[in-house]
Amino acid sequence: MKNCYLNTMPLRLRLPALLAFASSLACLPAHGQVDNNAIFVAADIDVSGSLSLGEFTTTLKTGIGAAAALKKFRAADRNLNGSVQLNEFLIFTGTIPAPSKAETEFEIIDDNANGSVTFEEFTDNSKPKFSIVKIRRDFLRADANADGSITLAEYLSFKSGAYDHTPISIFTLADVNEDDEIDPIEFGYSYPRGTSEAKIIARFQAKDQNDDGVLTRLEWNPGVRGRVSM
Repeated sequence: MKNCYLNTMPLRLRLPALLAFASSLACLPAHGQVDNNAIFVAADIDVSGSLSLGEFTTTLKTGIGAAAALKKFRAADRNLNGSVQLNEFLIFTGTIPAPSKAETEFEIIDDNANGSVTFEEFTDNSKPKFSIVKIRRDFLRADANADGSITLAEYLSFKSGAYDHTPISIFTLADVNEDDEIDPIEFGYSYPRGTSEAKIIARFQAKDQNDDGVLTRLEWNPGVRGRVSM
């Protein structure tokens, strides 16, 4: 196998040559295996650090149909963000091992692929009917260092059950501004998302004994219902 000669070519000729190598898979490293890192770089025409469907298709065998290419693209796009990053491409091509189920979940939740998950990202990727109270409980448990974001290591610990299991009251979880009072919006956080506003307001008013528009812990009267099911 001859060594690759791209580094000796003029810059204006290098990109077309790289694309040709990527399409034919002809440029191999010393060990005789396809250099998928180089193929990715060659296919990333706009140098965005990720591959669009069109760019990704250039890495596939010649003559592949549009439907088949789209199917492979979707399989490679592990975080479902509409493009294929280098790590996704290397997993797709078998260059590196596929991550675990929990690692894959983290990739999907981490919308901007920056290695940490915010509460907004965590909420957006939770089941539609989960209440904010449940989502916030899980987020706080996963955020072991309480810095407002979840790293992969923290997420893996959370998924394995290695987190602080101390119960947190529904009142505390609903009180997102931490003023020790619950307004109607926060009261709604204890109900599944999608619950009718009329139902929430009616139940709030029934608890608001002095009609001041907020609930104290005494008015909330948590009792047995004051803790989220573990």
